[in-house]
Amino acid sequence: MTATVRTATLADLERLLPQMDQQFVFGKGRSISLEERFPAVYCTENRANIFVLEEDGKVVSALASKRFEWVCPNRIWSGAMIGMVYTHPEQRRCGFASYLLDRAIERLYADGVEFVVLWTDQPAFYARLGWIAADCGVLGVLGAVPSPSEPGGNVARAPAHAADIERIELIRRHRCVRLLPRSEKDYGQLPPPAKTVDILLWGGGIDHAAYAIVGVVGQVGILYEMTGNPEGFSLLWADMCRGHGRILANDMKGSTAQSWLAENTGLAWQDKPLAMWLPLSVHAETAGFSNWYIPYFDRI
Repeated sequence: MTATVRTATLADLERLLPQMDQQFVFGKGRSISLEERFPAVYCTENRANIFVLEEDGKVVSALASKRFEWVCPNRIWSGAMIGMVYTHPEQRRCGFASYLLDRAIERLYADGVEFVVLWTDQPAFYARLGWIAADCGVLGVLGAVPSPSEPGGNVARAPAHAADIERIELIRRHRCVRLLPRSEKDYGQLPPPAKTVDILLWGGGIDHAAYAIVGVVGQVGILYEMTGNPEGFSLLWADMCRGHGRILANDMKGSTAQSWLAENTGLAWQDKPLAMWLPLSVHAETAGFSNWYIPYFDRI
């Protein structure tokens, strides 16, 4: 294959984003461009982590990666997630995406990344390339949302990008066994198909506080995360139920929030084994990926 893999230029992104929007957003009947949905990915600061494959002077394939810290009880890992793997329709089934993926991973490894993760409904393809399928994620579905029995209480709602992010991060550090720290720009993320994302915040201080990250599209509410003191979960849940005809909940099986939701709501749960992991360091080869869960809100 006579092709060159390099990081994207601003001109590349201007040409590619409309095509990628059509494949990953508009072609699926959704709205809001990738650039708006993933402001921490499609930005100048992250351009070195967007890779393109060029053949005969034309970019035919691209993918986005995003580096992150993965904070565990015994150490902090250097990870990278991969998403939006795109190949021009006329060049598909020619091996471009696989070649680009391999070269991108080589670059990430050379820069000290210890593991890579992506989410797919085609695990067999990645398993052949050495990726490991391991995911404790679950999806809860509630098709008939009851009227909230809890009265409105000490719950504040704000758009995620305008919420008290510093406090949210303190609650996460206090409560989460494993953690992907978020920046202010990360809270601007709009995972498809959500059109808006709000943060509901209950309580005071850190010990006596809880929050929920909720996406909204039409009459559907999408619970991405609920963390903190379980005393506040009922009020957060009641606030989230208002105005929604259907609720989806993404969580980790057996987490404090998922256990509470399973006991106190009518959500029907199903496994969502989408995560594929690729260890790049000796230490990562023995990592317990089956116990790792990166929240849906953080994924690309």
